[in-house]
Amino acid sequence: FLEPVAYCEGAQFTARQAAGVDAALDSDAPLSDPVSLTPPDDLVNLTVDAGVVCPAALGDYVWEDFDRNGVQDDGNTGINGVTVELQSCAGDVLQTTATFAGGPNDQSSDLNGYYEFTGLLPGCYVVRFTKPADFVFTDPNQGGNDALDSDADPGTGQTGPIDLESGETDLTWDAGVYEPIEPKLGDFVWDDLNGDGE
Repeated sequence: FLEPVAYCEGAQFTARQAAGVDAALDSDAPLSDPVSLTPPDDLVNLTVDAGVVCPAALGDYVWEDFDRNGVQDDGNTGINGVTVELQSCAGDVLQTTATFAGGPNDQSSDLNGYYEFTGLLPGCYVVRFTKPADFVFTDPNQGGNDALDSDADPGTGQTGPIDLESGETDLTWDAGVYEPIEPKLGDFVWDDLNGDGE
């Protein structure tokens, strides 16, 4: 089989299937096993197949949630330099990156806080964010718009499972963080010797 370059950018053959898989349903690319056609009875073999996948991508944004509502409505408050891990759903770390300046698919943008993992095979992934020092994660899944909420679990910094299909780009996996403020109350107790309240 020839490389499927016209199918999609970065297309590649799926992995060949191991022995024992149904030969009519597996992928034999890029180079099949020898095929013998013996006349007059054995002239048809419809089990030599090729599976093709297009690379997938996921990512998006880490922002400072000033109003602590879990929704990206604070303006351009993206945070650069936040460590982001891509894991398999089995927990293996596959890639690590850091958030950077540049909007989605536009590295020349001055928007901060973006990350992206590209060239991924279809499959199940998890993203893990490392919050900046002295910050906590905002509440996840707020506001009803998955593209504008936070997806990081406040305890682990991890998203739920992300199932990517061939050629899919999913830029909805975000994390909101904020600096907690400790409430304080108090001031001064004095001996009011003259009883004037001052």
